[in-house]
Amino acid sequence: MVHGSVEERFTLGRTGSFDFLDRTALQQSNAESVVNALRMLPGISVSRAGGAGGVSSIYLRGGEANFVPVLINGIQVNDPGNSRGGAYDFDNLDLQSIDRIELVRGAQSAVYGSDSLSGLVNVVTARGQQSQRVLLQLGGTSEGGKSAGARIHAPVNNGSLTLGARSVDAGESVEGYTHDADYLDLSYHSSDDAKSRLSAFARMVDADRSAFPEDSGGPELAASRRLDEGETQEVTFGVNASREFVSGMRVHAKVGWHEIQDKLDSPGIAPFDRVPPNYTDSEFRRRTAAVWGSRSGAWGQIRLGMDTRYEDGSSDGFVEFFGTPIESAYSLEREQYGVFAEIQSELVGAELSASVRVDHADEFDEESALSVGVSYPFASSRSRISVNWNEGYKLPSFFALGNSLVGNPSLQPERSRGWELQYEHQFRETPANLRFTYFDNDYQDLIDFDPESFTNLNRSRVSAKGLESRLQWIIGATLDLAIHSTYVDYDAPAGVRLRGRPDLKFGATIAYKPTEKVEVFTAYRRVGEVYQSSLVTGFVELEEYDTLDFTSSISLENGVSIALSVDNVLNNKYREAVGTPSPERLFRMIIRYEI
Repeated sequence: MVHGSVEERFTLGRTGSFDFLDRTALQQSNAESVVNALRMLPGISVSRAGGAGGVSSIYLRGGEANFVPVLINGIQVNDPGNSRGGAYDFDNLDLQSIDRIELVRGAQSAVYGSDSLSGLVNVVTARGQQSQRVLLQLGGTSEGGKSAGARIHAPVNNGSLTLGARSVDAGESVEGYTHDADYLDLSYHSSDDAKSRLSAFARMVDADRSAFPEDSGGPELAASRRLDEGETQEVTFGVNASREFVSGMRVHAKVGWHEIQDKLDSPGIAPFDRVPPNYTDSEFRRRTAAVWGSRSGAWGQIRLGMDTRYEDGSSDGFVEFFGTPIESAYSLEREQYGVFAEIQSELVGAELSASVRVDHADEFDEESALSVGVSYPFASSRSRISVNWNEGYKLPSFFALGNSLVGNPSLQPERSRGWELQYEHQFRETPANLRFTYFDNDYQDLIDFDPESFTNLNRSRVSAKGLESRLQWIIGATLDLAIHSTYVDYDAPAGVRLRGRPDLKFGATIAYKPTEKVEVFTAYRRVGEVYQSSLVTGFVELEEYDTLDFTSSISLENGVSIALSVDNVLNNKYREAVGTPSPERLFRMIIRYEI
């Protein structure tokens, strides 16, 4: 079940393609970051240059990293003011505050409006418990990383409250790459069975990072050892309220706020004629509000509503040419209004879902998007086949529109169209589930930098077809096995090479619980060859690689538990960016104490 907001904005029916990692899966894996947790899901390719602090990118069904909006409890947190077109930095998420990570595949503009061209990621934060609990946590790594955090769950009136704080120093698992962050979050949820419901959350992040400049060739090839130095502050909050007036009919209202301040001081890429030194100090704010009604009955559910989004951003900075700073700045704002309708129903045994919306944004033509799906069970309901059609659009980022050096105010939205065919089967003899999904996506009017005119243009078109598969098999009461694979065939214009997107990806996880107090988790991953580039080498085909991670957890007396992890057990030497080794074998330990 995927929630498009703090509560009940949108529930994805069985016609759609989605996966999730719940709190149990996240604790079993003891993943080092959200980036590593996402690697366990099919259909998505994840790369990060170096260690924590390096640029992380997710590629879903052939799309760019900025084609996947990231939501926290339904509030979007992408920054369209950054130079990556709004791609999100997942190091700004505290994995210990997350209750669930949801991945939806396929364009979702019919539900969420602008930005979802290939799917979305929704992060659901931890919510309070019916009884009071206090959780303390300490962690450390073999490369000098350390962390400390606390979380309080408490019942409050007719609901529950959660307060969490955590400080992380990721250490330096790869030369030059560091990330220090302080996280704070607060949430409240009223009782789910009340006629009136209220939920609210707030989060703050303050992070510092360092890394070799992107495309510099990293620690192995860069001509200079000077590093990018960055600072980020994020504030996000959301409130969702609903009330049932008659049986099956509810009215909902939601407001959200996201603000990010980002500073980057870069030495550029030596020698001078590649990328000159530059400095950026940017701010971005997004305010959202929505109201909708929902009606449920034996026939299904329908929702009708409207929403608005106001964004404003500014950037002050300079690029240094021959010792002379040249101003590189912009200040933009835009407002969007949308109306939407969603329906889910059953007809002659088939489940139907449809979403349509119409948006109007300042300075752009009216946009509409449609998603339609049908799912039909057969073979005594143990098998199911689904077909879906999805449309998406993405308004140009503030950086692409307004940057005084490369911006183009005449840019038009990027677009996507795609369909998928999915087959699922639940085995009779054993608790196992098998799923195959074929998809065909077409991305048009893609924004690309033109070196001749030295500006951004709408000119590229890319299509991606592929097959995703997943098998989950629960063997007895102690063993859980999951295997997934993804194959993608890309069709891009002549001479265009798509960075960071492998043709083939394979993964497997095994969770074994021999006793009530001991649990073992193993994750294997194989990633095919990918193209990456640097200004030192041009495009390079990076070799395929595989990794193996291992975690053992034990629960002791008096609420104490210890998790010991070894990342990259085989100590394989691999690269996800040119000239930048990925972390070698890394030992981690986390001690938790629950009161």
